[in-house]
Amino acid sequence: MFSTMLSSLVSLSFCMALGYLLRKLGLLKEEAISGLTTLLIKAALPCSVFMALMREFSSVILVESLTVLVFSMTVNFLGFAMSIPLGHFLKGTPKEKAIWSYIMAFSNVGFIGFPLMNTVFGGDGLIFTSMSNVSFNLMAFTLGVWIFTHGKGDGKGEQKSLGKKFLSIFLNPSLVTTLAGFIFFLFQLRLPKVLENGVSLMAGMTSPLSMVAVGAVLARSKLSSIFSGWKHYVVLAFRLGVIPLTAFAIASPFISNPPALGAVVILSGTPAASLTVVFAEEYGGDTDLGSRIIFISTILSLLTVPLLSFLF
Repeated sequence: MFSTMLSSLVSLSFCMALGYLLRKLGLLKEEAISGLTTLLIKAALPCSVFMALMREFSSVILVESLTVLVFSMTVNFLGFAMSIPLGHFLKGTPKEKAIWSYIMAFSNVGFIGFPLMNTVFGGDGLIFTSMSNVSFNLMAFTLGVWIFTHGKGDGKGEQKSLGKKFLSIFLNPSLVTTLAGFIFFLFQLRLPKVLENGVSLMAGMTSPLSMVAVGAVLARSKLSSIFSGWKHYVVLAFRLGVIPLTAFAIASPFISNPPALGAVVILSGTPAASLTVVFAEEYGGDTDLGSRIIFISTILSLLTVPLLSFLF
């Protein structure tokens, strides 16, 4: 599996490098990047999730999917729990601790997890990754919001905002298509062939679009100052090493299917979630620190993620 994962990451890295280059050359404008991510999140990715569930019903897949969901949520919470003593040990400021906690709780399932799992495991990988993505959506907009807002104000504004976030969770295109896909999977329904072919074509855009978008976003950072500081390297040692190893230790006794186990373990070892910067911007966090850690974790993951294959 090591060679398969390494070759997959090299292929995906080409797309990421292309996005980085296009942004640096000014050929991919900021508005284009925004449109690209919208197309990816609201169209291509939901189509991928839906098409992955267009298969013959299997009670085994159903049980494994629910198992992946439970363990993914467990790993999200464990990452957050680990960040609390680590933040005290590193003597971080409140803003630094919030960034570190969010990064340790949430990995980049959407932009990197989906294309990686699709390339390595195919359709099975996408099914289980969609369940990990459900966990991400539920936890990121509840625990994630709390990480950035606890201790601020009287909480009324945050509660109102959190209510809106809950609504956005259930209207999230990926979650909607995951639920729709499971209905089709359970009752063995199919779209008309012509429509299914169209959805399949859109699904095929997910991997290259994701990595081009990641590269373009990373191009916003200034390389001259991006690698300064040492504390975030300690945090990344947990994000890319300790957390996935812990995930393997707790999940492997219960999950034997490699794609399902990969959705828990490999996805927990992907880079810091891109939403880190979005949440930091919205709730007055340290966006510069978040951007730098996302950049470094994405580069380092090209080395660390293939090493996780030796666990399988």
